[in-house]
Amino acid sequence: MRICSPQLGLSPTSTRGGEVYDHASLTRLAQAGAEIVVLLPAGLPAPQQPNLEIVRLPLARGYRWFVSNLYFVPFIGRAYRRRPFDLLRVHSLRFTGLAALWARRVYRLPVPIVAHHHHTDPDRWTQIVDGRVARGVDLLMVGSQATAHDVAGRFHVPAPRLAVVPYGIDDRYNPGVRSSNAAPPDPAGSPLILHVGSLIARKNIAGLLAAFAQVAAALPAARLVLLGGGPEETALCALAGQLGIAS
Repeated sequence: MRICSPQLGLSPTSTRGGEVYDHASLTRLAQAGAEIVVLLPAGLPAPQQPNLEIVRLPLARGYRWFVSNLYFVPFIGRAYRRRPFDLLRVHSLRFTGLAALWARRVYRLPVPIVAHHHHTDPDRWTQIVDGRVARGVDLLMVGSQATAHDVAGRFHVPAPRLAVVPYGIDDRYNPGVRSSNAAPPDPAGSPLILHVGSLIARKNIAGLLAAFAQVAAALPAARLVLLGGGPEETALCALAGQLGIAS
């Protein structure tokens, strides 16, 4: 199978959730034998491996959604003319979704369009752009039943065109061999909750802290560790202090 994926980023060292997901997905598909053609703005870092072709676009990154969608259209058509692909992948409803739909119509590409949607940040363009793309693609993949429910209700996407594919964890991440000098495990089995991610408002870390305060009241030995940083860090530290769960 040959897949074309217009991208606004595919850095191996990115900490952006969507870009991390795209990098993991596309490189693993390439390892599995799929041929991946990535259309990527000039100057951006990208992985180099067999079955993964990076086609550089003349302009550097920095597009707004109404620019990126127009800009990608001819390059999608050119990629198909050079060598036909079997599937057109959309990594962002807002930034590349319309480009995929327009390119298929303009160049009459006989290929399905599959999009992946992580979350919705409602604004004035949500229904006009994101909703149109969500309803126009052949399959919309989401990471959870909650997101599927949100998309179905918000964008009116029929259930047969929604697929829930839970996010995985790289098999590199396994418990290491315990050192002889390591502290013994807590015999009481005190629960430890680890949250990994950016400290931004959309992730509702404040809600997590409020919920954990109730857990800590019932299980004083329980611990919550937040791994990450972001603009909400100061406010969250203050909230943790108010809730009496700061360490």
